Amino acid sequence: MRVSVAAIKLSIPRYHIDYWRRTGLLPGEAELGFFDLRRIQFIWECRNRRIGLRRIRRMMRSPDLMTNLSLASTDFGVCFRVDGVMYSEPELGQLALIPYDTDQTQGEEQTRILALKKKAEPEDRIKVLEEAYAEALATDDKKRLLRVLAEILKLQPAHPGALIERGNLAFDEGRWNRALAFYEEAAKKNPDCVEAVYNTANAYFKQGKYAPAIRYFQESIRLDPDFPESHFNLAVLYLKLGHGDPARAYFEAYLELDPDSEWSEQARQFIVDIDQQKSMDRGLIDA
Repeated sequence: MRVSVAAIKLSIPRYHIDYWRRTGLLPGEAELGFFDLRRIQFIWECRNRRIGLRRIRRMMRSPDLMTNLSLASTDFGVCFRVDGVMYSEPELGQLALIPYDTDQTQGEEQTRILALKKKAEPEDRIKVLEEAYAEALATDDKKRLLRVLAEILKLQPAHPGALIERGNLAFDEGRWNRALAFYEEAAKKNPDCVEAVYNTANAYFKQGKYAPAIRYFQESIRLDPDFPESHFNLAVLYLKLGHGDPARAYFEAYLELDPDSEWSEQARQFIVDIDQQKSMDRGLIDA
């Protein structure tokens, strides 16, 4: 399954899944298997419970956790089990309350392999079209994709998912202006939609239009301060413009959020380079 399909099926913003893949939490292959989808839901549930990415990475590196991950019904709800012990976060030994679907028998504890959440039956035309779009994504039939998105937007012009997907199709082809038009429309009509704001920032960045990119990255951080890549990209942008102090601050913010990612060493090296440049500049002034 492709990332865009998984994002729709699991109701998880694509930009989060993309970040997890780019920084090693998920495999980088084009197609996601069932086990990958299970990992995605696990990460998302952990993030919703304010578990930091450092702890999530430690859990994901544990072969026992990821191979033996299963569910059990308890008086408190549904939790995951590792070697007979139920956790929400193994390092702290806390009980989990993870609302996945699982078969349960009244009065008898059951353990089941993790299952994806079952999607409710479509109740209106929009939901039918959203399902049709997810199915069309697997076919790579662009005309069909555009036709379904056009139908959704005809019924609901401010539909954030449809506008963002129109932008994503253009972005994947390197058509930055086209992508930007849809992202900006989505952000304008849905100002609290982080994905629309974040994608708008990236599209401006790709075009070399740094002032609006900074503005939209800052807005995406305001809306979702715990998403690491917004901090990293804004730091890189400031560094590119020669503004060392704000770049350093955003690299530090990134490291606080995800200190063990594949990008963390790069962020630390950027901070070292910024500090060295400031020392050199100070030495030239003193001389």
